[in-house]
Amino acid sequence: MAALILLAICIAMAIAVIVTRRLVREITQCESVRLEIRKLNEGLEVKVQERTQQLARLAALIEACDDSIVGADIDGVIRSWNPGAERIYGYSAGEMIGKSPGILVPAGRPHEVELGFERARRGEPIKPFECIRVRKDGRQILVSVTISSIRDPAGKIDGFALVTRDISQSRHIEGSLRQAQKMEAVGRLAGGVAHDFNNLLGVIIGYSDLILDESQPDQPIRKHAEQIKKAGERAAALTGKLLAFSRQQIFETRVLNLNTIVAEMQEMLARLVGTDIELRASLDPATGQVKADQGQIEQVLMNLVVNARDAMPEGGTLLIETSNIMLTDDYVADHQFVVPGPYILLAVCDTGTGMDAETKAHIFEPFFTTKPQGKGTGLGLATAYGVIKQSGGFIWVYSEEGLGSTFKVYLPRVGERVQDLQLAADITHFPARSETILLVEDEPLLRNLTGMLLRQAGYTVLEADSGEQAVDVAGCYQGTIHLLLTDMIMPGIKGPAAARQLIRTRPAMRVVYMSGYIAFAERGLLDRDATVLAKPFTKAALLQKLIEALGSQASHPAN
Repeated sequence: MAALILLAICIAMAIAVIVTRRLVREITQCESVRLEIRKLNEGLEVKVQERTQQLARLAALIEACDDSIVGADIDGVIRSWNPGAERIYGYSAGEMIGKSPGILVPAGRPHEVELGFERARRGEPIKPFECIRVRKDGRQILVSVTISSIRDPAGKIDGFALVTRDISQSRHIEGSLRQAQKMEAVGRLAGGVAHDFNNLLGVIIGYSDLILDESQPDQPIRKHAEQIKKAGERAAALTGKLLAFSRQQIFETRVLNLNTIVAEMQEMLARLVGTDIELRASLDPATGQVKADQGQIEQVLMNLVVNARDAMPEGGTLLIETSNIMLTDDYVADHQFVVPGPYILLAVCDTGTGMDAETKAHIFEPFFTTKPQGKGTGLGLATAYGVIKQSGGFIWVYSEEGLGSTFKVYLPRVGERVQDLQLAADITHFPARSETILLVEDEPLLRNLTGMLLRQAGYTVLEADSGEQAVDVAGCYQGTIHLLLTDMIMPGIKGPAAARQLIRTRPAMRVVYMSGYIAFAERGLLDRDATVLAKPFTKAALLQKLIEALGSQASHPAN
């Protein structure tokens, strides 16, 4: 009996051990599960927190984005509208949610967004596109639109995201850049053509002078020569305008006051516009100084006044204004290539017919004119454009059809005092000379003519057709060479380079450059104080320039 009791106790203890172990194991497993659950909960909390933060950052990005970000449902109805959309279009979220984007489409234009929705519903890809939209204030803007489909978890399209950017300003800048590049290209072409043409005009005008010098007043050939010279001078004036447009004209700059120029020209301008146009001037007495070529600035003012007169065939009012002005960074942001700083404003305003946008886009191009055949060359405003650009300034036109036009010229203001204009004497008789001149010109006709004119004036002339030959000729010549008269641009060694080589061995030699245009100082090829004879030149202009360079007293030839 005792054995049975002992056996029962042992079995019970064994069962208890087994049960205890199993309980311990289960408790341990439960604790592990609890720990895993705790870890999972903690991880889930972290992920939820991270996701919440990501969504908050995304919402902040959408709120801060300058672009319009709009959400629409499958029917194309607006369901979300960010602040960028309000900045671009002027409508608040409350005004647009629940509405169709068609509100923004100009009347009579296709609804590109709705067409995009239709394509997206069919699963077709949608490329970004550009279109015109209307703001709340009625102003039309050019926008770039991207449409993306929004899909539910099953992959079915249930809405759309529209991202829109206002590209009106960037397109305006691109247009300004393209226009400036086109004007620059036309200017280079005009300058090159004018340079070559000036050589030929120099020959025409020069030989006309020779015929006039050698003919009697009553000879018929004299009248023919006079007409030839007049035609050559008119052609030279045209090429001068082309060079002014291309900013390659030879300038004689000095410090000027625009008030003085306008006041001195006002009586003449009044006669020019006629009695049916009221000419008024509003000149700020505190207006500062500019540095420019007085003759060219007078020509600019003349061209602007003539243009205004022609825009008022029935009469009207023409106002000329001057003032000091400071162009700020804000102004520069809206006007490409303008440098901020102090300027003098010269404005010419008329009450004429005005211009449309297409005309304004081409108004400064050479040979562009709205006048009837034979009424204008199309170079007046192109000349004004080139002169102002070469003077370091800017010119803009503001005009609308039927509301007149305003041309605004901005020239850099300088702190220097006004310089008096020294008028050159009008010399018709030139004393005989005896100096030696080295003439360098690659155009044979012009070189032969210029050499003939110099010899007739008494000069000893050495000729060369290139910079290299000029160096060789000077090296072989034993006497004194008083002056080098050289073309600027030639094949091989250019005029300035030849001059520098020659001056090393002949430091007392004077130098006069001949050129039909000048952009050399800006490119560092020529000193700004160099003496330049503008092509085409007359016999009187040639001899006068040499007298200025050599002095009024003729020197004796060296032995």
